[in-house]
Amino acid sequence: MLAYGQTREEAIARVQALALRVLEETNRRVAESAEEEEESA
Repeated sequence: MLAYGQTREEAIARVQALALRVLEETNRRVAESAEEEEESA
């Protein structure tokens, strides 16, 4: 993925925000998967 900004700092901030969103989504999916596993056990 690419993230652009007017300055190097802005580009870095956008990449960091994107990375946090990806981690949050991954974390949510893992938690949901664990809950589904517990319910089926």
